[in-house]
Amino acid sequence: MRPSHLVPTAFLLLMIPGSVVACTCARPQPGAVLADAIRKADVVFEGKVQSVDLKWNLLSAQPGEVVPADLEDGGPAMQVSFQLLRKYSETEQKHLQLRTGLGGGDCGFPFEVGETYLVDAHKDESGELSTGICSQTGLLADRQVEVAYLRGDPEIPETTARSQPHPTGQLCGHLVLDNAIGPIDGEISLFREESSSVIPAGEAEPAADGSFCITAIHPGKYFMVFSSGSERSPTSFVFFPGVAKLSEAKAIEIRAGQEISHLLFTVTPQRTYPVSGKLSNFGNAQRQAQPKILLFSAGRFFLALSYSREIAADGTFSFPQVLPGKYSAIVSVESSGDTKWSTKKVEVDVDGDVGDLSLDLTAN
Repeated sequence: MRPSHLVPTAFLLLMIPGSVVACTCARPQPGAVLADAIRKADVVFEGKVQSVDLKWNLLSAQPGEVVPADLEDGGPAMQVSFQLLRKYSETEQKHLQLRTGLGGGDCGFPFEVGETYLVDAHKDESGELSTGICSQTGLLADRQVEVAYLRGDPEIPETTARSQPHPTGQLCGHLVLDNAIGPIDGEISLFREESSSVIPAGEAEPAADGSFCITAIHPGKYFMVFSSGSERSPTSFVFFPGVAKLSEAKAIEIRAGQEISHLLFTVTPQRTYPVSGKLSNFGNAQRQAQPKILLFSAGRFFLALSYSREIAADGTFSFPQVLPGKYSAIVSVESSGDTKWSTKKVEVDVDGDVGDLSLDLTAN
């Protein structure tokens, strides 16, 4: 079954609330019926993941470059490169690329470098291949019933094929907060060190005493992040063991079956700065489009470290509290009718108050 879209639900709910719906799909029953559904895909293969890269024109655009103001126009996706190990459809390629969503509600499949999968993919109108959680794609070890069917091997009982769970780890600890921060109100997230995925691999909300525990973590190295503030205005974004920069963060290794406990994560207050400006060409047409200003981190964590603000009646906007760092700013609108809007991507370096940010919104 084809995934319904490749736009990340979590990101769009943050930036343009109410514009998207969560991923929904119906999966065929296990066994031969499911394997037959796999055969209906455009491409079916067993392959080992060589790389997973985030692709989005908005991120790759240079400062000053004109980009679509509608985030659903060519939204972000993960590009996955495979070494083909076994093919069940006609293709002469030994290596293949396809796209999937980011995960977190957009039907994206969480591929991991070095793992081997059974993949069924479909072509879109441009001929590009994509897959997702609504397909029968999965780890090869979890698809032995389907693989046996496709290879013509003796049938494997469903209970036998899926009886062994994958070994995972657990990470527990305490937040050590400076008294100036106030009550604990935030979230702890894990991001794979070797992955470019912007979706957390694990999350937990700290208890009132600062304790937290993240379970069912797949083996690997992870960056841990504490973030707090409203969903459209983060006021704290700290990497373990208590630093503001990714380059200074310490990765935590989780082994299969390992239980890490009593980890101390120090979080100190972070200074924020106001960022304000004006839409330079704010007329009636722009006002009716109900635009928003988006300010998002220029690095990997653009999904988690992002700000959204509505524009005032006079075309001005203001973010009262923005964490230091390099950001990109654009004007965003939702699709409406035949009008297509564009905006210029502007680079913003927040290391103090910013009061002269100028953006534009133009009908194409």
